[in-house]
Amino acid sequence: MNTNIIILAAGRGKRMESTLPKVLVPFMGVPMIKHVIKNTMNISTKTVIVVGYKQKLVEDELKQFDLKFVTQNEQLGTAHAVLITEHVFKGYNGDIIILFGDSPLISKSVIQNLIKFHKNNKYISSILTKDSETPGGAARIIRNKDGTFMKSIENKDLQLEEHKNIKEINVGVMIINSTILFETLKKVNNNNSQNEYYLPDVINILSQNNDIGVFKSTLNEIPELFAFNTLSELKQAEKIYIL
Repeated sequence: MNTNIIILAAGRGKRMESTLPKVLVPFMGVPMIKHVIKNTMNISTKTVIVVGYKQKLVEDELKQFDLKFVTQNEQLGTAHAVLITEHVFKGYNGDIIILFGDSPLISKSVIQNLIKFHKNNKYISSILTKDSETPGGAARIIRNKDGTFMKSIENKDLQLEEHKNIKEINVGVMIINSTILFETLKKVNNNNSQNEYYLPDVINILSQNNDIGVFKSTLNEIPELFAFNTLSELKQAEKIYIL
């Protein structure tokens, strides 16, 4: 399967109340990013980890795996984090899956199903979504009247009340052709409330002239508590996981 993986792991995660990089905060006794790597093994031919905050700790923790590390010196956003990996994929023209290191509950089956959905339908890019009764700070998926993808809007940039009430959220997992990815990343700007370069803007740009695949998962596949921003969220998910 001609697919490579990028895992974003550069953030500090202040709300985790830990001196560790966010992706090293343990979930069920194991650093969150190790769950992600475990669930992507044998899927990709190359896995690139974007590191930043206390990168040596992350690299040392993951030294048992065959990985390529790229350093994001400035935290300019998720699109910037992916763009700096371009040199690693020079000469590669295949699909890339982009994941986040703070999503330990992403399963191998969900990733495999997304890949199958994407390839079978020959989309230029596909994203993973789910419905959430408590969307909180997650990006919302805006659809056209015919149900096709229109755009993904970050929670902090939501202006219309009807958009704030949308339950379908962007899980943050994307699969896209490498050449198209890096070409489009260079068109992303930071004209938003956080002055950051958002990765979902890649699909927002592409959707203007292309159909974007939207693979909607079920609650059983991706639990309500999926990616964690605070220690209390993580602890709550651990209790559910144990039960």
